Amino acid sequence: AQSYEAVWHRWPKSALAYEAMMAAGRAYRNANDFGKAAAVYQELLKTKPAGEQGEEVKVELARVQALQGKFK
Repeated sequence: AQSYEAVWHRWPKSALAYEAMMAAGRAYRNANDFGKAAAVYQELLKTKPAGEQGEEVKVELARVQALQGKFK
């Protein structure tokens, strides 16, 4: 996950930066590190991704928040 984040921070304008951050979020989620996964998705949302990308980030953030028990 950290390697994916490094791509984002080093080349934020790259066409692969968004995919790298999504992969980082999934890697943290799969490792049950929900706090880091949520932080990654929240950082992505700050860039205001448009269209499908924005919706994908919101869905993944909601999934992580559900796993954290935030919707009880």
